[in-house]
Amino acid sequence: MDTLKGRMKSLVGLVFILLMIEQVINAQQHIHIYQLLTIVTVPTIFFVVGYFIDSTRSFSHLLLNGIKKMVIPYVITSIVIMALNILASQLSWIKQPFSDVKTIIKTFAYGIGWPTDTLFGQSSFGVGLVWLLLAIFFATLIFNLVTKLEKSWLMVIAIIMLTAAGYWFRTIVQLPWSLEAALIAQPFMYFGSLIKDQQKMPMTLATFFVGIILWSISSISGAFDFTVAYNPHPILGTIASLFAVSVIYVFHDRVIYQIKPLQIILKYLGDHFILGLSVATLVLLFIQINSVMANVYTILIVLISIAVIVMLQKLILLIKK
Repeated sequence: MDTLKGRMKSLVGLVFILLMIEQVINAQQHIHIYQLLTIVTVPTIFFVVGYFIDSTRSFSHLLLNGIKKMVIPYVITSIVIMALNILASQLSWIKQPFSDVKTIIKTFAYGIGWPTDTLFGQSSFGVGLVWLLLAIFFATLIFNLVTKLEKSWLMVIAIIMLTAAGYWFRTIVQLPWSLEAALIAQPFMYFGSLIKDQQKMPMTLATFFVGIILWSISSISGAFDFTVAYNPHPILGTIASLFAVSVIYVFHDRVIYQIKPLQIILKYLGDHFILGLSVATLVLLFIQINSVMANVYTILIVLISIAVIVMLQKLILLIKK
């Protein structure tokens, strides 16, 4: 169990790096790479979340734990963004992503990743990558309710209906707190919970290559924008994404995880994913990224995230002493 947990944390670290590449890459110049990444990055995160969920825990326990681990970091990130946004108005070397504090409060209170139609009209701003914190929080609570169903076939039907509801809602309006993303995350979380029960992912070489083919075909049809629950072909796209998650899981498990230095770095990033996500959000919001510097910024974001994590850990140890 411990070994598999370590591998899952390392997988999160790998996906964190891929997610940073997805954020900074020029989608128009590298459209195929961008679309390939969208199909696997966020789905894999929810796959791992599904693995780590303890279905025996009560709803109230998951609610309080989620507030502590997801909602509070989200609120803290929004406060830091307010402070930096005010500072940015006085400095020329960092950009000011929001026009004023009121806009920040409204944006983070609604909690969606990208500007789009909301219940209160068109939104001009999004919260950035920390939308994932809210999506994980609500997806976990929803999945906990699903697991209370006694029969597996009832769980599958419930997951299908919830996923369909998520895709349907996005055609009308973007719900607050990234709820559509939480709904369409259910198949990936269920997949992760199944792997937890089996302790491994059974996959033949033929299935592995079928997964790569489906992943590639799906990427040609368009990006999987999990943020707003957009998939050009919801049913086939979800299936292809599940196969893509399987491919990245197996490749990480049998190749990347076997390289000790990479294993250490990726597990460290996976262990501090939430903090890394918050730091990455700040960097992406306040630093102007162009196509020439995209690769440099990807490395910079990862390094800054690691540095901040290390400094905070040392600060906590000093406080404890």
